Amino acid sequence: MYDKKNELIEYQAIGIDLTEKRKSEEDIRNANYKLAQLINSVSSILIGISTEKIITHFNPIAEQVFFLKSDKVINNNMTNLKIEWDWEKINLGLDACIIENHPVKLELLNYKDKDGNARILGLNFNPINNIITK
Repeated sequence: MYDKKNELIEYQAIGIDLTEKRKSEEDIRNANYKLAQLINSVSSILIGISTEKIITHFNPIAEQVFFLKSDKVINNNMTNLKIEWDWEKINLGLDACIIENHPVKLELLNYKDKDGNARILGLNFNPINNIITK
């Protein structure tokens, strides 16, 4: 506050206890770290995909099988993946999972590896909210 001569005569300070906020932020960081460790330890291909078909996770096994680096595919649309497989089946399965909100299993999905060899995959699409709420 200033007087008539525009000299400072008083000031006010407002303090906020940030302890709980800091603890919550740390808890979130720890949970994200543990989730990343879990995803990276899965011994099967694990690809996280949002309802907008944006890749959110791409574990080391997916990197090895498809010869794609996670930092190059995460935050990109699933349909931009350079994988030779039956995209029609993939899109139908993913759409059914998203729209109907239940797991979808694709068996005997043909794809070609980096050398052009014919391979077969089984894929399961699982909505995350079903896993969390059960």
